[in-house]
Amino acid sequence: MNRALTFLDAVRGTKRRVTMPDGNTFGLTIPAGLKDGQTLRLRGKGASGHGQGGPGDAYITVSVRPHRIFTRTGDDIEMELPITFDEAVLGAKVEVPTVSGPVSVTIPQGASTGRKLRLRGKGVSPLSTAE
Repeated sequence: MNRALTFLDAVRGTKRRVTMPDGNTFGLTIPAGLKDGQTLRLRGKGASGHGQGGPGDAYITVSVRPHRIFTRTGDDIEMELPITFDEAVLGAKVEVPTVSGPVSVTIPQGASTGRKLRLRGKGVSPLSTAE
């Protein structure tokens, strides 16, 4: 069974119950910032070694479902924000969804189609401990 993570769970981090092929179940902490296709190593959670060998490592490759609004480019989260003609010409304050909740953003006067506005600190926190 394919149980892909949601985009927001991968970005924010979460906890999941995992059932291994041998039937053992345990809790797994998904670190914030996980990317689609990334592999987590679970030390000592794999099958037993040959002879008297202890259990080896288990590897889980993570699959992340796409989001309907957000896309990820590296550690940046991107989205298209539709604005009115008046907001583009005159400038405006608009509420913008982010992965951590809505924020107020000032659209500068004369904004053109395709212009990117950067929201510092609203992207993905890079992983420091994932293997």
